[in-house]
Amino acid sequence: MQFFSMNILERYIGKTILSAIFLTLFMLIGLGAIIKFVEEFRDVGRGSYDGLKAAYYTFLTIPRDIETFFRLRHYLAHYSV
Repeated sequence: MQFFSMNILERYIGKTILSAIFLTLFMLIGLGAIIKFVEEFRDVGRGSYDGLKAAYYTFLTIPRDIETFFRLRHYLAHYSV
């Protein structure tokens, strides 16, 4: 049964596509986190809100951004065909 049999070219293409997807995802997440942190930094000093809480909030919103970017990638790939 050669269902799981992959040749070298198929593995290379799959690895290249996955690495491009994750590289793009990490770049978008990083850029989004920087922008979100700068936006949150505007509120630093109001009450007990400090830079550490702004960084913590930014860190906690990253999973939601990952889901949003993956969903956006899916829609773009689906409707561009």
